[in-house]
Amino acid sequence: MQLLFFLPQVKLDIQSEYLLLILGALVLSLFLTYLLYRVTNPPVSKTMRGFLFGLRLFALFAIISLLLEPVVTFLTIRHERPVIAVLADHSASMALTDRRGSRKATLDSLLKCKAIQDLTHNYDLVYYHFADEVSPLRPDQEESTTVKGRATNIGGALLAVEDSLKERNLQAFILMTDGGNNVGQEPGRIAQSLRYPIFAVGIGDSTDPVDVGIVRLITPGITHTGSEASVIASVSSNGLGGLRVPIQLKDRNTILDSKHILLSTTGGEQEIQLNFTPQREGLHKFSLSLPSQDGETITQNNYRDFMTRVLKSKIKVLLAAGSPNPEISFMRRALEQDQDIEVTTVVAKKAGGYYDMSFPKTKEDLDDFDVILLLALPRQALKSSVEDLVYNVVAKEGKALLVIPGQSPDTWSKYADSPIAAILPVDIASRRDHFISTTLTPLLTAEGLSHPITRLDEDPTINERIWEEMPPLLGAAGNCSPKSQAMVLSTHPQLKIGEAGLPFIVIQPHRNSKTMVINGFPLWRWDFMMWGIGKSGEAYVRFLSNAIRWLTTKEESEFVAIKTGKSMYHSGELIDFFAQVYDEQYPALDGAELELTVLPKDTSGLPIENSEFELSLLSAQKGTGGYQGRLR
Repeated sequence: MQLLFFLPQVKLDIQSEYLLLILGALVLSLFLTYLLYRVTNPPVSKTMRGFLFGLRLFALFAIISLLLEPVVTFLTIRHERPVIAVLADHSASMALTDRRGSRKATLDSLLKCKAIQDLTHNYDLVYYHFADEVSPLRPDQEESTTVKGRATNIGGALLAVEDSLKERNLQAFILMTDGGNNVGQEPGRIAQSLRYPIFAVGIGDSTDPVDVGIVRLITPGITHTGSEASVIASVSSNGLGGLRVPIQLKDRNTILDSKHILLSTTGGEQEIQLNFTPQREGLHKFSLSLPSQDGETITQNNYRDFMTRVLKSKIKVLLAAGSPNPEISFMRRALEQDQDIEVTTVVAKKAGGYYDMSFPKTKEDLDDFDVILLLALPRQALKSSVEDLVYNVVAKEGKALLVIPGQSPDTWSKYADSPIAAILPVDIASRRDHFISTTLTPLLTAEGLSHPITRLDEDPTINERIWEEMPPLLGAAGNCSPKSQAMVLSTHPQLKIGEAGLPFIVIQPHRNSKTMVINGFPLWRWDFMMWGIGKSGEAYVRFLSNAIRWLTTKEESEFVAIKTGKSMYHSGELIDFFAQVYDEQYPALDGAELELTVLPKDTSGLPIENSEFELSLLSAQKGTGGYQGRLR
């Protein structure tokens, strides 16, 4: 950058309208000052009189000058060479070779061509390359123009370069790209908002290439074992009219369904439906693929992946209640509105024993159930052997446990020294006056605002409003506090434990199971009373269904459980990794050194050689055994 400076020009302006009057006052002041210091009493030397005369004269001159309202202007002229920003696209599509040749070779030649070099006589050229991000470019270095970006964000690149050059004399952009934009805002709108001209240089064949690809998918987010599910794919084609091509749906290397599609002679999009029946529960990655055709320029769109969570065909819940009460009827009816949930109820007698059928006493009997729900069940209704059984099937066999305390001390406080207390997400104080009877309006925590259990509507604003409209509860157990590894989704802000509100909804994933406590009573008000204000109990039903489904969604069952923020990502997106580390006794473990290797796979599920990424996960919060890291 060349800057030329010149000496400043100085200009004095007098703003006062009374110039002659003020100058007359100055002359009069000089005369009076002379008379004042011509003779002094007591007499002083001539030198002192001259000094005093000068001081008085300076003061008067300063006052008169201010009355004249002078304005001094310093003007400095600086000549700065104009700047042109040169942006080169280095996304993966620039590596293609089409009918006009290699796009990368064209880009390299353009960056070094005479027309670009001639601009340096009058302009400073600043080079950048961009894909999903922007970075400086050295066109004289061969490796600097490597095309490997996984996404193209033209609008974002223009804005980023404008910001980086805001202190310089930017005059124009030269944009070299194939025009494929798939991330960020629409480039045309960004270009219109900029105050600089943009000279676009198109690279590659502008005619529609020969191509067939999968452009859109409609897939099931959740399905069930043994139930047929459908995938609808939109296939776009050009230049291959009349050709019959197979499309395959796979689970890894297993073909689930295959059909042929007759490509239209006019091009455009066509829809085709494929079906599959999953047999294994869990989170599955499926793929759709089309074979590459002769003459195809781009083959990356010939396959698409999607994720679907497969649940058991029926989630079996054991509802064990302490006594006959309205809560049982409302809860059972709400759960059975979900066609995938099956409820078995056992009710304890006050004098001992159970009505109709009793609580399962063997592991084989409990193996039939996925969730054990203890609804205000007194500890005396469970023998010590059954307590040990419940602990083992939850802590070691992966069953889920949901506990709702009751009003009687026997239903909650006596569990403080029970084996079951070790797997609950809360600590129980063993005092008898545990139940606090008061009007309670629960409040969602920051975690509860977005958690699947408390998400009663996909719109966050509507979800918050639904929770605010829920009828108040009439009491809660006051002798519990969340464990360090637990997550509190909702609290009773009216009741405090230290600085925090009394926990209402608390959850905790264990090594291979999940537990949950709902500390509020009675929940049936959320159904019954909503009808009284012209609404329905839909929110109550949705909440219970969400809870059961979360409890039965299996997490990683090893000592290190790793998950990502989302199931699917676009190219170039940041991936957030979250890990939970446990020791042999199942508590969360802090202080571990966690190194993660990410190994990409091809469409057939085989690892791609020399493509792995290494990532260190750092501890997120002491006492939680949680770790996190980020990878692009």
